[in-house]
Amino acid sequence: MRQTQTPQSTTATVPGEARPEGIVIDGISHSYGVGEAAVHTCDKISFPIRRGDLTTFLGPSGCGKTTLLKIIAGLITPSDGRVLIDGREITGPGPDRALVFQNFALLPWENALSNAAFGLELRGVPKAERLKVAREALALVRLTGFERAYPHELSGGMQQRVGLARALATNPQILLMDEPFASVDELTRRTFQEDLEKLLLAEKKTTVLFVTHSIDEAVYLSDRIIVFTSRPAKVGEIIDVPFPHPRAPMRLSPEFLQIVDRLWGLLKEDKVR
Repeated sequence: MRQTQTPQSTTATVPGEARPEGIVIDGISHSYGVGEAAVHTCDKISFPIRRGDLTTFLGPSGCGKTTLLKIIAGLITPSDGRVLIDGREITGPGPDRALVFQNFALLPWENALSNAAFGLELRGVPKAERLKVAREALALVRLTGFERAYPHELSGGMQQRVGLARALATNPQILLMDEPFASVDELTRRTFQEDLEKLLLAEKKTTVLFVTHSIDEAVYLSDRIIVFTSRPAKVGEIIDVPFPHPRAPMRLSPEFLQIVDRLWGLLKEDKVR
């Protein structure tokens, strides 16, 4: 794969110097294990992520997309390199970031309202306030009336909405989404995509990092797509998606399908080379 844009690394700022906005992935490498048994997942990855964009990580299965997402979340320490957020190097999880998992990760003994409020509870927010915010978050994901329902009483799609509500309730600057729609049917998936577009992309207040295997989904949602090579992941190409939102009317347009086809070609090229 060729790289159409050269990612720039950002060095640490000096006193009095303006800090860059957004996220900078600066020379990230990562391995699991040591010696001959080591599995190398990321190899010297560097690129910037603009504040307020939805940036998608796209690449072959097992190439290191989720590992990189967890490094940005502060859940994994890279073997080398660093992540800068607004010029500050991260050293672990922080209140500026929230992660939405593929498997929902709901507490089965808590109802939807308590699950949506869980992140706020961990931060010590008083009960009355966190429940109020959680109700508002559930309303945003169209679950008003299901506050007292337990996870086993909800469909897979509704459970994922609770997971998204829990993340939104914390009002994160950065929302990290690891294949959040992979476990639902195609109709629900498209509904989720449109909901996410309305919730997050219109106001551009939240920076979203999104992992998916769906090329169509990547083009539909993204401002920018980072295409990774097979493991160990390297940046193969960075593609800016120029279409305005909402994108539903142009999903079958020649311009949209041209980018889908281009991405398919890049992934296929990496697979067969």
